[in-house]
Amino acid sequence: AMEAGKLAALEDDRLYVHLLPSLIDAYRHWSPLRPEPIVEPETRYFPQARLLSHRTGTTHTVVSAARGGVFKHFGRDELPVTDAGLIVELANGHVAVSQRHDPARDVTWPPADEGATLKVAGPLHFVRFERATPLKQAVFHTGMCLVGQFCRSLVRRALQGRLITARRRTPVYLTREFRLPTTNEEKLVVIDTILLTDPHAQVARMMYGTDHQTAYVAASGAYQESVLRPWTDLSEHVDSLNQRRFVVIQRAF
Repeated sequence: AMEAGKLAALEDDRLYVHLLPSLIDAYRHWSPLRPEPIVEPETRYFPQARLLSHRTGTTHTVVSAARGGVFKHFGRDELPVTDAGLIVELANGHVAVSQRHDPARDVTWPPADEGATLKVAGPLHFVRFERATPLKQAVFHTGMCLVGQFCRSLVRRALQGRLITARRRTPVYLTREFRLPTTNEEKLVVIDTILLTDPHAQVARMMYGTDHQTAYVAASGAYQESVLRPWTDLSEHVDSLNQRRFVVIQRAF
């Protein structure tokens, strides 16, 4: 990846140290002998992390089931595909996303006998638009000087809960199914079923994003070529979703 210029750029001064051990390990374990080409597909699922890795001779797909089925798909001599999840704007202006980390999602794995299939299901979550206003900052710093310095761990957990781990469920439910290729000629097929669980919920617009991160985390802006891909506008499905209360969208990569 480094030789081809495909490595993700994560070189902020405060983050570079996180990447350094991986680069040192890669140097220590480097070998001029390359493994034989993959003949049969290789699939590994890590249940505690809820991560799936699937390789064929020409592709590599990584899926996070804990984050609602966000995935990256690498093909030979092709720009990588990044799917950061579904974004929905409701008629009342509230924004919902499918990418929030949620261990309670329903995950179906190992696959059934009919083929290699991973299925992830769960509700979308509302997005918080937290802003550090002068008043908030003044109150926060005053509180830290008076009380917070004596219970820093408690303050940290409170901030994490508000900015990173908080999850408020929405009336939008997404089931994402991955049909993994079993040969080099087959494509990765992703089937999304979007369901409105509240009879009064109405959708204004929705998209598949490629580079968004809705939790406040320090290392969310790593650059890779795939973030240059445009978002996928799903306006053509909005009316059908509002009328029928569900819509099915199928894509192939």
